[in-house]
Amino acid sequence: MSIVPTISVRKLDSNHDMVAGNGQLDFYTDLYAVAQLIDTSLLLLQGEWWDDLATGLPLFQRIIGVSGVGNNPQVAALLIQQTILAVPYVNSIANVNLAYDPLSRAFTYSCNVYTAFGTLQTQFVPGLSATLPTG
Repeated sequence: MSIVPTISVRKLDSNHDMVAGNGQLDFYTDLYAVAQLIDTSLLLLQGEWWDDLATGLPLFQRIIGVSGVGNNPQVAALLIQQTILAVPYVNSIANVNLAYDPLSRAFTYSCNVYTAFGTLQTQFVPGLSATLPTG
């Protein structure tokens, strides 16, 4: 008796292009699928997807260039947290850490993500992200 995955997504390579040609090996399931969905959700900026312009991280609409918000890392962290929590099968977030250097305006967000399939560690630097299963 084989275990049927709950969720399956096509793998993306390091350039975020779809991987093909290896049958079922070209897909992530369950925990790894959620990890990739978190990554792609954080990298998708609001207004980029033609089918739903409201989907994505509101980097330009709510973080960069918004009076009083651009230098407030807590607002950015909350928007990132909302983006992660909107991913299917994500239950909660804990151990949130953020680092912000006002001189360079460098921002790093990390947290543990609890999913229906296990725990993930996410580290997000705007423009780059990395979500890895723990264990």
